[in-house]
Order: sequence, then C-alpha cells, then structure tokens
Amino acid sequence: MVPVPPVLAAMLRAHVMAYGAAPDGRLFRGTRGGPLSGSVYGRAWQSARALALGPELPASGLARRPYDLRPAALSLWLNVGGNPAQIAARAGNSVAVLLTVYSHCIHGQDDLLNQQIGQVLEPPAGRGPCPSVESQRLHRPRDGRRRRPLYVRGFPSRPADGPQTTPTPTGNTPAQQP
Repeated sequence: MVPVPPVLAAMLRAHVMAYGAAPDGRLFRGTRGGPLSGSVYGRAWQSARALALGPELPASGLARRPYDLRPAALSLWLNVGGNPAQIAARAGNSVAVLLTVYSHCIHGQDDLLNQQIGQVLEPPAGRGPCPSVESQRLHRPRDGRRRRPLYVRGFPSRPADGPQTTPTPTGNTPAQQP
C-alpha cells in the first residue's frame, strides 16, 4: 500500500485504463512487455523533462535524474506544512533523517505558523486569557493529590525601550542582550 493524494490516484487509474499494466503490475513496460531498458527509460525521461521544463530550464540540471523527484516531493510536502512523521513514513525514512536532510528547504511559513499559534492560544469566547488557579485545583489526579498550577518561570518581563533580557541557562538571573 502506498498512500497517495486523490489527484495522483485518479491520474494513475486513468493511465491504467488507457494503457493497461504488465502481468506483474508494472505501469511502464517495454514494447515486448518486459521491463524498460535503461537507455529507453533515459531517453523517455529526457524527452519528458524537456517538454515539462521548457527551452531554458533543462540546462539548469533541474530534475536531471528521475530520483531528483524524490527530494523535490519531500521538500514540497514539508513546505506546505505536512506532518513530518507522515512524510517520513511515506518516504521510508525516520523523522530525524527527514528533518536533518530537508529542514533547509522549509521557508516562508512564519506568517502561517504565527496564525496557527495565535488560534491555539486565543481564549474561548467568554473566558479570560488564562484559567484561574482555582479552576486548575478542581481537577485532581487519580491518586487524590492536588495538582499545582502551571507557572512559566525564567521569562522576565522586557522593558519597552531598554535592552532585552533572557534567562541564563540556570534560569535564575537575566542576562543582557544587545
């Protein structure tokens, strides 16, 4: 099983309806029904590449080999905000490998990320920005102990016009930053 978006599934179904498949299920086969030779495949790839890229881009090296489509797809999926765990599973990689190799390709998502964070942090209608300490104490763990309210430590307030401060690695004393 290979997860594919519906638009690609429709394209593959149309190809199979128009051209059929080899007895072993391959979509592309040679004139005698066997596998395509490397030279035939290479010529077909170069022809399709020139047609798809136009007159100037083939010289750039873009999509020089069929394998180049793999990193292009993974970069695209990450850039549109796909879940890295799902993308890694589709690619047969670990999330660590995916993000190590392709994280440099993710760009231009600051506005989208800020919008998503804002939506998550926006309080529900009719409620203040933070739940009260008392409401946090109403819910007790199964062992009966009281939960302590959650407080964020180590983030001192920033003066409006002065230098910014950040916590030191110990979180105790703010350090000056330019």
